[in-house]
Amino acid sequence: MNRSRRILVVDDSPLQLCMYTEILASVGYEVTQASGGIQALQLIDAIRPQLVLLDVVLPDINGIDVCKRIKSDRVLNATSIILFSAAQVDSDSQAIGIECGADDYLIKPIDARELLARVAALFRLRQMEHDIRQSHMELHQVLSSIMSILIVIDRNGLVQRWNSVAAKTLGVSFDQAYHQSFEGLALPWDHTRVAQAVRESRESMTGIVMEDLRFQRQNAQDGYLKLSIAPLLTTSAETMGGLILLGEDVTERRLLEGQLIQAQKLESIGQLAAGVAHEINTPIQFLSDNMRFLQEGFEELNGLVSTSRELVRNASNNHFSTQEVGKLADRYAAADLDYLLQEIPQAIAQSLEGLERVTHIVRSMKSFAHPGEQCMVLADINAALTDTVTVSRNEWKYVAEMHMDLDPDLPLVMCLVSELNQAFLNIITNAAQAVAEAYGEHSLEQGVITISSRKDGEWIEIRITDNGTGIPENIRPRLFDPFFTTKEVGKGTGQGLVIVHNAIVTRHGGSIAVESTVGQGTTFVLRLPVNGATEETFVENLD
Repeated sequence: MNRSRRILVVDDSPLQLCMYTEILASVGYEVTQASGGIQALQLIDAIRPQLVLLDVVLPDINGIDVCKRIKSDRVLNATSIILFSAAQVDSDSQAIGIECGADDYLIKPIDARELLARVAALFRLRQMEHDIRQSHMELHQVLSSIMSILIVIDRNGLVQRWNSVAAKTLGVSFDQAYHQSFEGLALPWDHTRVAQAVRESRESMTGIVMEDLRFQRQNAQDGYLKLSIAPLLTTSAETMGGLILLGEDVTERRLLEGQLIQAQKLESIGQLAAGVAHEINTPIQFLSDNMRFLQEGFEELNGLVSTSRELVRNASNNHFSTQEVGKLADRYAAADLDYLLQEIPQAIAQSLEGLERVTHIVRSMKSFAHPGEQCMVLADINAALTDTVTVSRNEWKYVAEMHMDLDPDLPLVMCLVSELNQAFLNIITNAAQAVAEAYGEHSLEQGVITISSRKDGEWIEIRITDNGTGIPENIRPRLFDPFFTTKEVGKGTGQGLVIVHNAIVTRHGGSIAVESTVGQGTTFVLRLPVNGATEETFVENLD
């Protein structure tokens, strides 16, 4: 039999038993009969009905005592009970019956329609309770399986949920956190930043994602969390019932991302090394030529000075002769002093210029190759652009002219300059390749790459424009997809623009726009917040 539809009817009147059985069976209930209290208890233990329809007045044990025994049994106490009795039964019995655990109380004679309605209502109630218990169990299983920090705080700011991952990561147990003020907990993270994000989420009733929230790991080392804060809305969807916080330790991921960026940078440096060596070789070559010229000129001047010094010494002793004066005149003529006096300053100036050029290239390469800070620092974006253009010169100088239009009044920007350097390099390299494809690598005609910077309110806007082949409209949505590339196998990994997106958007809270016309060229528009990434930058609607 289906236990969910099983009913035990207990009454000492055979006529009443038959009537109740027929009424209940007519709508599909499975009905078992008992004529006394002892028999009822035996049957309840044997068949485990979901509902007992129990007469109060029985020949052996009254219905109130049977109800008490059922409700006191740890196994049977979930059984629903409807007591019924004749109207002349003391009204206190109704109160006593409800107090001892009965779910309902009916007075004889019982109308068939009312009986079915009461029974159906009780079954619906039990089904709802079962569904709720099941939902709670499923919710508990789901929450237990979440491998992220899970914290729920109510509208008063008290902690209602605190899973094992939160306890392990933050070093505060459930017992220590439960029903405590969330803001009052001593948690190993940036309290000010988290409290501000919590308040903003409450006030705006929107979700907020906090990237790179610094905290102290249980091994006492610094780490990073990604923390999402979202409001729990009530059924009206107009008022907030609390907040849910989901977080994960992204320390290892951040380290791997940093290593990936550095590996990409070292790879870029390796690819640029030959070009940089060539750029350094040119000033070194004329510096070497000038040094040899200065060496030869010095030898001439040294000989002239020695002859003059000897003449002066002899003159002081009145021993010099006309022959010695002639010898000095011959040395002057041989040395071509006018030529040396004209060329030596130029050679020195050219040498100093060459040294400055080499110094600038080395400084740019050093700045570009530096691993960078783990935290954002104030940096000069114009200098970063200039350094990147310098180290990548050999990539573009044979195919394009480089035009720089940098705002001299650009403010310093809170950023991870090392990551921005790599992003700028990837875009400049792509621009050079697009121009080479449009004009041909060995064409006498060159393309143009233009880099500009300007301040726009609280943002810095950087534009990198080329007049290359342009980007077809159908592939633009995939530009920043990992491993997507239009280059030949071996010439592109599809990671260049992914790194650009990660550096500009994810790490700095900026934005990237691409303006392109096939056959005319492409412009990458990069926007960075002057004050670095803020919580508002990462606001997402998590509904």
